Amino acid sequence: MAKKRFNLYELFNPSRDARGVQAHEWAEEYRKLGFKFYFKLLGRNIGRLISINLLYVFGNFPLIFGLLAFSGLLNNTSMSPVSPLYGVLRGVWLLDGGKTPAFSAMLGIHGLQTTMSYTSTATIVMWCLSGLVLITWGPVNVGCTHLLRSIVRGEPIFMMSDFFSAIRRNLKQSFIFGVLDIVFMALLTYDVVFFYFNIGSFMFNVMFYFSLFMVIMYFFMRFYMYLMLITFELSTFKIIKNSLIFSFIGLGRNFLALLGIAFLVFLFYSLLIIYVPIGIILPFTILFAVGAYTSCYAAYGKIKAIMIDPYANDEDEKDKEEPIFRDSTV
Repeated sequence: MAKKRFNLYELFNPSRDARGVQAHEWAEEYRKLGFKFYFKLLGRNIGRLISINLLYVFGNFPLIFGLLAFSGLLNNTSMSPVSPLYGVLRGVWLLDGGKTPAFSAMLGIHGLQTTMSYTSTATIVMWCLSGLVLITWGPVNVGCTHLLRSIVRGEPIFMMSDFFSAIRRNLKQSFIFGVLDIVFMALLTYDVVFFYFNIGSFMFNVMFYFSLFMVIMYFFMRFYMYLMLITFELSTFKIIKNSLIFSFIGLGRNFLALLGIAFLVFLFYSLLIIYVPIGIILPFTILFAVGAYTSCYAAYGKIKAIMIDPYANDEDEKDKEEPIFRDSTV
């Protein structure tokens, strides 16, 4: 019997596992979702994760406008003196002449100019267009989370149809969660930056570390929010409440996921320093999806153990107790 050749296309073909063979082969590992299986599943689905990463990037295309505005490439520029003494020295030069070598040397030092950048109309337009992310953020996260959950469950995936069907089923709630998510992240970022630059007094020190704690806890909550949104029919308040509870219940898995994501970001940042093109390209091809896969893998295992398996076992027991009538002769 000839040995099957390795096919590179099969590695990156996002629909190659639609047969469901891997779910049959790894049924016990899908049930446990252990540490080692994380890497097996990651390697098996690297092609799918690249596709999901592209959905994250192009689905949230308004962020590209924000990056363009933040870069300052569209700003207007003008020349401005570096030293505050330039105006005085320039006035002396014009009025008195100041032709001495010492004065000329001083003017050469304090007369340097630099390029100043200020906001242009194009930059303002780009900032306004980036606000469209309030519309795209929630639905894109819902669609991609559905695909990642299918990977973790070992279910067949049809990339685009599953992505858009998940958005259609949860469109209203996904929009609400998208807005809340961005608002919470913006407020927490502002708090951390504000208290960091005002560290000194005891109260500001406490508030700074409390803000860091809140950032970590909300980071953990985000592991569960979108998963619960697509898995259960719960109100917005209950999803946030349950996500907060799970951020403490699943602290061990959450912390491991946090370490994994932090290591991933550090690795890509190191690549950016070593070789800029790779450091720029990789986040747009794999970084976001692998980070989201890590959080989904950690969170779904805990959700499954607490909110799914106990009720599934109860249903199985009910099925065993109920008699099965094979003939209907009444």
